[in-house]
Amino acid sequence: MAKAKRYGFYSSQFRNLGLLEDLKKINPDNNIKITVKTGSGNQLGKESTGGANLFLAFLENQVIEFVEKEYPNLNKRRGLLGHSFGGLFGFYTLQNRPELFQDLLLISASLSWNSSELVGKGKFEKFKDSKNEIKLYHSYGEKEINGIKTSNNDISLILTELKLENLSYKFDPVKNTNHHSVLSRAIYDGLLYLYKK
Repeated sequence: MAKAKRYGFYSSQFRNLGLLEDLKKINPDNNIKITVKTGSGNQLGKESTGGANLFLAFLENQVIEFVEKEYPNLNKRRGLLGHSFGGLFGFYTLQNRPELFQDLLLISASLSWNSSELVGKGKFEKFKDSKNEIKLYHSYGEKEINGIKTSNNDISLILTELKLENLSYKFDPVKNTNHHSVLSRAIYDGLLYLYKK
């Protein structure tokens, strides 16, 4: 029996979603041991962030395709729930592929990331041109750090000023909650907003 090869990767290297597939191709005997190493603290930078476009392509071309093939009777409206960096990804998706999801529940989005890169009217051009009907529930905890509060308030103001006919939008900051305690209330209220008949 061949000795297992060992590979050590930092989590930033997984932003290329084909990494594991590439390893399988070069090692068909499947005798690879993988360890994901993590650093201390939030080491955000060019090598540890990014790849939203790759993750979005993965969702669209693999996950959604698989689900629709395996469960053809499901409702055709797709939903996305994101918190923190997941909320940031939700806004990225709304701005770049507005036809992909119809229902979004975005909580405490880390919109201050990369100097508030996604906060700007010009970032919503594709959404403005889209015919897709979108429902968006947007929230954060009122005891969040200022960067979260300011950037979420700014993007809420932009969405309100754009007066998009294809957007049903509710912005609902939750009192007496922080980045984590907001989740239960915001998820509950968001699901009611999106799906209550």
